[in-house]
Amino acid sequence: MKIITNDISVSADQIADQVKELLDDKPNAVLGLSFGKDLIPVYQKLKELGQAGELSFGDVRVFVCCEYRELDKNHAGSIHSFMNANLFEGAGFSDANIFYPCLCSEDEEKLKEYDEQISAAGGIDLMILGIGVNGSIGFNEPATPFESYTHVQLLTDKTKNLVAEDFGGAENVPEKGVTMGIKTIVSARNIDLIAAGEEKADAVHKIVYGKTIPFVPASMLQIHMNLNLYVDSAAASDI
Repeated sequence: MKIITNDISVSADQIADQVKELLDDKPNAVLGLSFGKDLIPVYQKLKELGQAGELSFGDVRVFVCCEYRELDKNHAGSIHSFMNANLFEGAGFSDANIFYPCLCSEDEEKLKEYDEQISAAGGIDLMILGIGVNGSIGFNEPATPFESYTHVQLLTDKTKNLVAEDFGGAENVPEKGVTMGIKTIVSARNIDLIAAGEEKADAVHKIVYGKTIPFVPASMLQIHMNLNLYVDSAAASDI
């Protein structure tokens, strides 16, 4: 694990440089992308570079980490809307190369087809993640098994409260989401995780110093050989 402490805007520039280096070497690279407010500066920087012609995303394959169940993808709170607004729209991505997990079934074998798609694309070259205050990654909530692949996940109250503003109240947040599993995420060749704000300090502490346990899903990233942990001073206050 490499820990990089900087203002979030600086970290966004550093991650963008990493993406540029990857695409210079492999124009059809495979990206895994999650959602969350800490990722907005990263995505907006990548979008700016795409709009300026400094990055070409036309051949890039993207596998989005998660989406809410039983929610219209055009809903303002959907992951589709978040990704479109903050990155995809106008940046040069091909719609045919953007993939989301299937929302049509809770059948485990059907859901695992997403993992098969990722494998068929050659695996994820770079996974870009945020983290929840409870150590969640994607929609992998505490106690999610390490061996999990793409699955339906019941969302905790903490997760609902974090996104409540997007839905006009926590009571309107969908009960479930579909997410890449921890095993899916950890299988990426490189992982960038970004965390900002004092409310993330405890989760960051547990990633760095805690035990590798399912109760803190992000702690499972400790085993990854190519993990960059980008934190601002507030998120790094306990390390």
